[in-house]
Amino acid sequence: MLTTIREKAQGVFAWIILIGITIPFALWGIQNYFDGGKEQSLLTVGDREFTANEISQAINQFRTSTPQAQALGEAQIKQRAIAKLIQDEALLQHVAQQKLAISDATARTFITSLPYFQVDGKFDKQRYEGLLKAQGLSSAAFVGRIKKALLMEQYQQALTNTGFVSDYELQQFYALQNQTRTFEYAVFNAPTDLSEPTPEQIQDYYQAHSADFFQPETLTASYVELNRSQLADSVQVEEAALQTLYEQQKAQFQQPERRKTSHILIALNEQRDDAQALALAKEIHGKLSATPFADLAKEYSDDPGSAKQGGDLGWLEPGLFVPEFEQAVLELSVGQVSEPVKTQFGYHLITVTALEEAKQKSFAEVKEELDRQYRQSQAENLYFQGYEKLTELSYEHPDSLATVAEQLALSIHTTEPFTREQGQGVAANAAFRKAAFSDLVMNGENSDPVESEEGLAWVVRKHSYQAAELKPLDEVRDQVIQALKSQQAQLQLTESVDQLKQQRLTGAALATLAEQANGQFHAEQSITRTNSTVSRTLLDALFTAAKPDDNKPNVFSVRLSDSQQALVAFTSVTPGNISDVTSDEIDKMRQALTQAKNQLQFSAALKQLSTDLKVEQSKKLNDL
Repeated sequence: MLTTIREKAQGVFAWIILIGITIPFALWGIQNYFDGGKEQSLLTVGDREFTANEISQAINQFRTSTPQAQALGEAQIKQRAIAKLIQDEALLQHVAQQKLAISDATARTFITSLPYFQVDGKFDKQRYEGLLKAQGLSSAAFVGRIKKALLMEQYQQALTNTGFVSDYELQQFYALQNQTRTFEYAVFNAPTDLSEPTPEQIQDYYQAHSADFFQPETLTASYVELNRSQLADSVQVEEAALQTLYEQQKAQFQQPERRKTSHILIALNEQRDDAQALALAKEIHGKLSATPFADLAKEYSDDPGSAKQGGDLGWLEPGLFVPEFEQAVLELSVGQVSEPVKTQFGYHLITVTALEEAKQKSFAEVKEELDRQYRQSQAENLYFQGYEKLTELSYEHPDSLATVAEQLALSIHTTEPFTREQGQGVAANAAFRKAAFSDLVMNGENSDPVESEEGLAWVVRKHSYQAAELKPLDEVRDQVIQALKSQQAQLQLTESVDQLKQQRLTGAALATLAEQANGQFHAEQSITRTNSTVSRTLLDALFTAAKPDDNKPNVFSVRLSDSQQALVAFTSVTPGNISDVTSDEIDKMRQALTQAKNQLQFSAALKQLSTDLKVEQSKKLNDL
């Protein structure tokens, strides 16, 4: 355990980096836990089936929401995204079996804190409803999704907030992480006076390494592009149309009456039954004449999300609370406190702290939003019609893009040459490249329309193709000669350093050997694993090398590059001494180590949950 944690840590004190470890939970995957229609499933996790469309969405979301994805290939992105999908679904099913629950108040507090729904730092109901409408979601459905997400996170926190690190573990970790190693080393360069390879050697190398000299297949494609954003920009907007839209949606631009609400929750639990909870609620109600509501909420409320704020729940939004709670709020005047109100969570004392009257936003206030809505709506229609026409024309005229371009008033573009794995411009899109190298296009026909998430659609056609071929020897002769000389130099350098190593083991001074062999000697020094004065390669080799025996150094060589090797004499190890660390630093390090340890335990639990469920993957997953 400590070795695993140590290998992940970098810093004078381990907590500097470990404190940044975060729990790998993201709400973006939640939509994958809901019904996806009648499509054939390609992945089954327990009792949940996932369609090709859902899996593709998960892969795309992983690609855009994971910073490390940029450094991964498409195959790795797909593999990791599917693995995350399986783990998240396993966790969700396990949480559901545990019959855990999230209160309406907790879900509401979370939703109103999301920046997506805020304007000028405050929750904006109109923006909230607009964003949900754009996703085709009702408030109740969205709240349900949020509750499921928070349940998963709650379970995760329950697992990751229970561990601890003992003093012995802390001391051992610090000793390991902050040990110093004493060594000296010399750097030797490869020889430059090399013999020219013979024609036979050149030919033999060329044949043995022919795979290194292949020109990959490349394709230059012609294409037409349907762009939803450009369609929106081209829409002509008449003010009369916006006025009509305003009248049609006038109800949506009404600011309803709003009530700012606070509450004190007396929860039902194993230690407190219904009668006891009601009695306590009444007792607190009786104290209101002498003690402010907020102070009593901080002292008694069992809702951790609002208790610290004196019971403040912000502005009441319909649908975010259970009916009994909402009805009680609507019956209160400002400053009035309700009698105990029972819900499934316990008894509430509720008060309204502020009231905003309903009002109607004017046309001028919402004109800009109406313009945007109108353009988007018209662009969606134009794009849908254009896509249908694009599909029809590309199918009816498979031998040319000219008719497609003419009928839809689109331009025909041509890419730079690209391969199956990479390209520039539009060919940087993996779906575009896949369509371009499809059998349909390679056989000389138009592709089926290809869509991207950015509101783009293409029809692709082969412009020119260059098959993969072995470059002739004359074209790559210089590369072959250079490779042979590099091999020769590396071999001679290795033989030379091995001889020097044997001399050092028999007692010769490394400084003397470096001087004789034209090496650069570096005197003895003591460093930690966070040292930045020596190369990372040398540092890694030093801190993975076996400890030297008493009075006998560990002598080894390290390849620094194709043209350099180092000869190292590693002489001693000094463990880090935690007594040199302040109590504040120890507390921070203990906190970070506990978090890292808990994270490892949670990852193991998540892996086990995935293992316990039956998981079936269709072979068609490879085609995504």
